[in-house]
Amino acid sequence: MPSAGDEFDILDFGSLSGAFNTVQLPPLTGWLAWDTSQLYTTGVLAVRSTLLEADFDEDGDVDGADLVKWRASFGVSAAATHSQGDADGDQDVDGGDFLTWQRQLGSATTMAATEAVPEPAIPLLLISGALTTFFRRRVTVS
Repeated sequence: MPSAGDEFDILDFGSLSGAFNTVQLPPLTGWLAWDTSQLYTTGVLAVRSTLLEADFDEDGDVDGADLVKWRASFGVSAAATHSQGDADGDQDVDGGDFLTWQRQLGSATTMAATEAVPEPAIPLLLISGALTTFFRRRVTVS
């Protein structure tokens, strides 16, 4: 079974013409995903982890909820799990795990739920429309 960081040189070519319509790869377990970003340039297929080490609640982002999980288990010195706050896999919950949380705070995986964010131009358009309406009414009243 592949693990995070594994790379497979599966294509050797002198020149490249065309591309595959689809690349069917077997599913990976846990928080692993295939990385095909280098397939057509170097011929390498890689396995990457989609899990952030400090995402203790495993919801795809590192935030205050993860700190709560770490704090609740701080001091566990044997058989600690990732969901208890063990970011570095050494089976304890300590300051090293907190430092990992600090470094990753605000990070999110591609698997995290995303929200629609309005384009910057939309608020400006709405404001200019409101101002136009306001001044048009004002001119009509005068």
